[in-house]
Amino acid sequence: MAKKKSKEELDIDNDLDMGEESESAGGNKFLNILIVLAVIIVWLAIFALLIKMNVGGIGSMLRPYLKNIPGVNMILPAATDEDIAKKQVVNIRTSRRQ
Repeated sequence: MAKKKSKEELDIDNDLDMGEESESAGGNKFLNILIVLAVIIVWLAIFALLIKMNVGGIGSMLRPYLKNIPGVNMILPAATDEDIAKKQVVNIRTSRRQ
């Protein structure tokens, strides 16, 4: 028959088990941070591609808001003829008012 462990032996075993978890927890935190950063970078890349390829017109929709932000304006799709015409009409109207 197997010998029953005393309460002290059980406490020592529990302490040893907890010690192993705390040692490996530091490595797990670092790995978790790397995984989270990788997922965030992938999602940002996906959104940048959706804007650049103008999927669903989202790039054209966001152009007025993002065109003046350095770096972000590089992912915007090329301006359409309509956008250029609207800008010229606005410039003409503002110049006539002055």
